[in-house]
This record gives sequence, C-alpha cells and structure tokens, in this order.
Amino acid sequence: MRVLLTGATGFVGGYACSEILARGWNLRVLVRKDSGNLCALPKEAEKCFGGLKFESERETVKILQGVDVVIHNGYCHDADELVDPLGFFENNVRGTFRFMEFSRRQGVKQFVFVSSKAAYGAEAGKITDEASVCRPDGEYGAYKAAIDAYVYALAKEWKFNVCSLRLGWVYGIFRDPGRMAFYKETKQIVNNKSMVKLEGNFDFVSARDAAGAMVSVIGNIKTKGEIYNLLNDRTTTALSMGQYVKQISGSKSRLSSLPVKAFRTGNEKFKKLGYNFSNGAGIREYLSELAGIV
Repeated sequence: MRVLLTGATGFVGGYACSEILARGWNLRVLVRKDSGNLCALPKEAEKCFGGLKFESERETVKILQGVDVVIHNGYCHDADELVDPLGFFENNVRGTFRFMEFSRRQGVKQFVFVSSKAAYGAEAGKITDEASVCRPDGEYGAYKAAIDAYVYALAKEWKFNVCSLRLGWVYGIFRDPGRMAFYKETKQIVNNKSMVKLEGNFDFVSARDAAGAMVSVIGNIKTKGEIYNLLNDRTTTALSMGQYVKQISGSKSRLSSLPVKAFRTGNEKFKKLGYNFSNGAGIREYLSELAGIV
C-alpha cells in the first residue's frame, strides 16, 4: 500500500505521517522545496517536490505513479484569500478538483479530502450532524464546502471512492507554540496572572484523533461519497479548561468568563464506522502536557 499525503509538514500532517508508517504502509509526501519544515519529515517518507495547484496533468501523474490512496491534507497559500479571492479560488477550488480528477484518471483507489468545520461558517457553533447548513463566512470555508459538494457527485457519477472529513478545532503539541490551542491562556494561568479572561467553547478534536481517523477510512468502501464530522462528542468550554490548568498547576489566578455551556456535537456518523474519539480525557492529557512546557 502506498499513500500520498499532502500537508505533511503541517500540524495534523506530522501526526498523519506517523499513523501511516505505523500501519507498515509506504508513505510518499508532496512538499515544497522551500518548506522550512522538511527536517520534520520522517526519514522513511519518499519525498516529491511540487505545489498544490496541479496545473499540469503530466506532472501530477508522475507524483501519483504507483499511489493507491491520496490524503489531501494541505492547501495552497500562494494567494491570500483576503487580498486575492480569485487567485485563492483558482489555486484551491480548481486546483483540488484537478487533483481529484487526475487521481481518478490515474487509477488511484481512494481519495480522502481533509475538510474543515469552517465549511459551516457561523453555523459551526450549532452543528448537529453533517446535514447542518453550510454558510461559510470566508473563502477558506467556501473552498472546503465547494470541494465537499463534489464528493458525492464524483462518487455517484464517476464511481470514484472519495470521501471528506470535516475537522474541528485541532489541538495537540506542535513545534510552533502559536499553533497550539489554549497556549496563551495556559501560560497566563501557570504564571499566576492575577486575572485571566476566558471566552467561549470549542469544537475540538485532537491532532492524534484527526490523523488516526484519516488513516482509519483507508480501504473502507462504505465511506465512498460520504462527508464526516471529526469532532469530540461535546464542545469544551474555555472556563473548564482554565479550571483544569489552575488545578494541576496550583495557580492563584482568578478566572473570568461569561456564562456558556457545552453542547453535543455531530460525530455519530463517523463513530458508526467504529472510531472512538479521546474526548475529555484527551483534552486533559493535552492540557497537562501544555502546562508542563509553557
């Protein structure tokens, strides 16, 4: 089994590399030559260099040679969605569709698109299931929703085994502290800041869970044409996270928060595939690690 992974030098991508190799599969990664994180890639990974616009079918076919499964976890940053929305559309919506179509023509057995709860836009805080209304409020969310819309069409019309996984807010230990959820707040609490303001709740999923879920669908024909939410069973309030950090660190900080309650989120569809999310236990483990390194 050979798996091609994009976005391998990113946050979730690093966890996905480990999950793929742990299965004993061959890993090929598509990365930019100028990526500053090439050293973070596992030595076992076969590297292909290129971008994510996939303008040339000939060049893309070379990348796909011998590939059984594609996990498209990266997206093209070459055009700023706020400055150049047309460029962002060309690079990502059209680029990803070209990648899917070239993969189909090349005989790739399965294509896994890593989407985002950003597809729901302002509705993200009201997610009940995958049928929740998508009203993306930015180009990034619109890109994810647009490709999601093609998933069923490609599976039905072209019999292509493609699925989409909508990730929630991803947490986990990462080399860039600024990318780690609740890092700033944890640091303030551990350092005994007199008053720490905490707001809202989060549709969380751990990076380890996200990567495990991405790999778990490989070879499962039941996922063909399907869209799944990858989220914890419930949202997590910032206040509950702050209280846990305060407890384990012995902090004297006072916590300020407006009343907000956790609510159930829609992951039942994916759980029916037999996958179990780490949920609150995973968040507590993460916060314990985070408190130890801030």
